[in-house]
This record gives sequence, structure tokens and C-alpha cells, in this order.
Amino acid sequence: MDDLELYVEEINPDIIGLSETWATSDHTEAELSLSNYTCFRKDREHKKGGGVMLFIKNTHKAIVRSDLNDNSEDLECIWSEVLLNGHDSVLVGVCYRSPNATEEYNSKTL
Repeated sequence: MDDLELYVEEINPDIIGLSETWATSDHTEAELSLSNYTCFRKDREHKKGGGVMLFIKNTHKAIVRSDLNDNSEDLECIWSEVLLNGHDSVLVGVCYRSPNATEEYNSKTL
């Protein structure tokens, strides 16, 4: 997280998407947090590696779009709707596709 914190301090992005986080339920929100950002995450549960995270700067209202987040353990995506200026919004997401993904997985992801 130290490299990410340095990047955020220098670039100051509004939205950050990460894949291959390798985070698990053993990692607390406090360990993975960034100051002034809301974190949404989906950890890989039954295998090593994977996982996705989405950080949205606290100056924007953001909600998780649970209706778009697939609950299967094979699909690694997290989606959020971000209110930009009080009335416009944008849908942002992070998805990870393993290079070893099957054709079935690819079809499901699309």
C-alpha cells in the first residue's frame, strides 16, 4: 500500500481501480484504506491471488451497485455509481480476467 499511497499523494486521482489485490478476509478495511477515499472491494475467496478494489475520493458520493456485482466466486468485478456534480453520475467498475480463464468464464463475464 505504500507505493499506492505515494502515487495517490502525487497524482491525486478521483477514482482508482486495482486488480490482483491478493486481499483476503484476513485483511481489514483499516489495512487497505486510503485517506480521503471510500474503498469497495471483492476478494478472491477460495484461491490464492486475484481480487479487485475500487477507491472513490470522498468528495464524490458513491454507492456500490449490488445489482451489477455478480456473487459467483469465479467472477471478479466490483461496480459503483459515482455522483459527480450533484445530478450527473457515472458507472465505474473493475473486473479481473485470469489469463487461464475458460471460454465459459469469458462468456459469463461479458
